[in-house]
Amino acid sequence: KYNHILLYAGGFVLFSIFIYLNIPAFFNYDKSKIENLLCGDYNLTCSIEGKIKYSSFPNPRIEINDFIIKDPTDKKKTLANAKNLIIKLSPFKLLNKKNIHLTRIKIQKVSVNFHTEKFKEYKNFSEKKFNRKPISIEKGEIIFFEKNKSITSIKNINLKYKVSKKIDDIILKGNFLNDNIY
Repeated sequence: KYNHILLYAGGFVLFSIFIYLNIPAFFNYDKSKIENLLCGDYNLTCSIEGKIKYSSFPNPRIEINDFIIKDPTDKKKTLANAKNLIIKLSPFKLLNKKNIHLTRIKIQKVSVNFHTEKFKEYKNFSEKKFNRKPISIEKGEIIFFEKNKSITSIKNINLKYKVSKKIDDIILKGNFLNDNIY
């Protein structure tokens, strides 16, 4: 009678973990709340044009299609347009649907419009202290503009932004004028 009790107990534990990880799939994700979660700390204006969905594999995450960030110096212009954005969630705080606790942000296939005449404003904006989270960008492109004319670009970028108490670390890899940069 007791030969399979460990098998049943292990199965029950695995089933309970599976149920716990999939509870957020039943939440209704309001676009304005997610936009505020992502851009509110940074004082940016952003919008979600695509769908929002939850996935528990390989780790708990919210996946967003077509995410747009407006330029902080001119709200009429687009700073970045991302095809896919992944918000990785803390597996220990999944039940609180009012306060989503994100651990990192992963952006895929993004196009960033960098206006060189606004370099000073971008620098002042980036020096502000925000509630920052680690960010990674994969398969992106940074297009440099001067007076609304494209002058050059860095293609196939991979960027990692790491946060620590003392210093923020940014690693950028890409292709600039057919040369690899780091």
